Amino acid sequence: MRKCLAFTLIETVITLGIISILFFALIPVFSSFLGVLDLKGQARLIVADLRVAQDKAITLKSTISVEFKPKTLFGEPATYVIDRVNVSSGRKQVFKFIKLPNKFDFTDPVTIKFAKSGSPPPGGSGTVKLEYIGGRRSSIIVSSAGRVRME
Repeated sequence: MRKCLAFTLIETVITLGIISILFFALIPVFSSFLGVLDLKGQARLIVADLRVAQDKAITLKSTISVEFKPKTLFGEPATYVIDRVNVSSGRKQVFKFIKLPNKFDFTDPVTIKFAKSGSPPPGGSGTVKLEYIGGRRSSIIVSSAGRVRME
């Protein structure tokens, strides 16, 4: 008599059933993990833009401001603008205007400024609080010495 060295149909179905149950049980864990990655990625983009604004202030030898605006009641997305006010003409020169995806929002309106030295003038530093749809938050801090970091 010969022995068959293969899996039976029942063994295969049971194994696939166990794998599918584990897969569906782990979906909420993966979606939560992807939300954290989305939040950190967006916060890193904001940190990079703040550092670009800081570099522009040094390069152009003028004050650069970054204004963060939360979502409006009318459904407008959260935005931030990097600009400078031309002292001679009094007009704003916009360098960058960013609309965040709808799953992100700023908790408060904040304006960060960088002087021509690269550090914020008095009252120009602050904390930008970025919020993800699920309630997770990330803080981007600009210290009075001009250090930009994310928590």
